Amino acid sequence: MQRRTRLTLLAIAVFLAMIVLAAILAVYLLLQPERFTSVLRTQARQAGLVLTLSAPAEPTLWPQPALMLHGLTLSVDNRPVLVAARARLVLPWSALLGGPTTITRLELDAPRINLAQLGPVLAQMNKGKGGTPTLPHINAGIRISHGSLARGSDLLLDDIHLETGPLVPGHIFSLQLSAATADGAPTTLTLLMTPHVHDNAITLDNIHITASGPSGLSCTLDGKATWRGGADVAMTLAGTLVRSNHRTYDLALALEPATGQAPLMFHLKLEGPGLDADVDMSPSRLVDWWQTVSNGEALATGLSVPPANGTINARDITVGGTRIQGLHIRMGAAVASSAPATATSTTAKP
Repeated sequence: MQRRTRLTLLAIAVFLAMIVLAAILAVYLLLQPERFTSVLRTQARQAGLVLTLSAPAEPTLWPQPALMLHGLTLSVDNRPVLVAARARLVLPWSALLGGPTTITRLELDAPRINLAQLGPVLAQMNKGKGGTPTLPHINAGIRISHGSLARGSDLLLDDIHLETGPLVPGHIFSLQLSAATADGAPTTLTLLMTPHVHDNAITLDNIHITASGPSGLSCTLDGKATWRGGADVAMTLAGTLVRSNHRTYDLALALEPATGQAPLMFHLKLEGPGLDADVDMSPSRLVDWWQTVSNGEALATGLSVPPANGTINARDITVGGTRIQGLHIRMGAAVASSAPATATSTTAKP
């Protein structure tokens, strides 16, 4: 009897092991991790990025079909733009039957984004020839936990937590972000918008943004945007900026699409108590300028003003304990028609 019991238990164990082995083989054969990683690499390459993993993707079935990616790195010219310890791609059940290679949810654990390496990516977008734009379908949203944003070795934001809802045409898309600055000040952002897909464009309607940052700053913006591919992006946002002393400023932001030899242009207009600004600039040129400044190259050639056109007038404003009066800055095309600038600055009394 004991021998028969042992044989029965052994048979059951072998049977269960075969089931587990068959399940593992089925997961690998049906999910085909290399199929999804190949799609991801192709999409990254189209954005001018190279995707690498420290280990092959691992498929799982519980609680949903998914791929676990370890040591994910997105780089440009062998310089990392994004590094994440782990990533989880949730897939539709249809993927088990060889369905389309779509991702229903993306989760990143401890990603680190380096702004200093985004210049080439933005420059490539600015030179884009357009083409039919596509809206990625994220049926269950994106989640980022314990992320960080840096510029070179300088930490800008830490403990980033981001959660989005589904990204589906015709439905409201929501995004919530919280983070801390390098000195621990809390920062929050909420975004609502409704995307629509047309034959040759993607429109973002009913954009609503609320944000709060260090020193009691907060802003609210509403508007819309249209993307026709590449750098053909148009956007208008308008709202208010509120400082800690409850002073309120009218704020307007806009993107003007690249046309011919003209690059994508960003416009900012700010008007309120003691301060007004009207500035336009090319995002790609601004990134190049900032890289020069942050890398210390400007120390050898001399520090230059940002590559922008417009004016900034600070009639009477206090920033970080310093009171600025009569500051007038003219840049680019505005210099030719401006009078010599004058500025005085006095330290504000506590």
